[in-house]
Amino acid sequence: MKKLTFLALTAMAAVLLAVSSCSPVSVSATFRIFVNEVEARCANYTAEDWAEANATCDRLMNEFKKKRITMSREEVREVQENLARFRELEANTPVQTERQPVEEVEVDVQGVENFLKGDR
Repeated sequence: MKKLTFLALTAMAAVLLAVSSCSPVSVSATFRIFVNEVEARCANYTAEDWAEANATCDRLMNEFKKKRITMSREEVREVQENLARFRELEANTPVQTERQPVEEVEVDVQGVENFLKGDR
């Protein structure tokens, strides 16, 4: 899951950055697509997935900073709103931990029954 998420985010960021380098308008669309993708998948993110998402967000923000001067107020506002959405998702989504196998536990049924009856 981690590698798949990492590869998906990296591929998406690479394509989106390539497209965004052609036109300043696409920076806002690129960021929106990225945040929508994170929103759709973040419920299952591990700490490593969030680290990758943050790295992608940082790359997109650097691209935004370079092109901000050529963008309209509406486009700038859209990027800022999507950044706020991303930060909210990051803050409000519990980080999934690695699932550990559960060890089987033997239960002393007779002991539990005796305890419940008051026999100790």
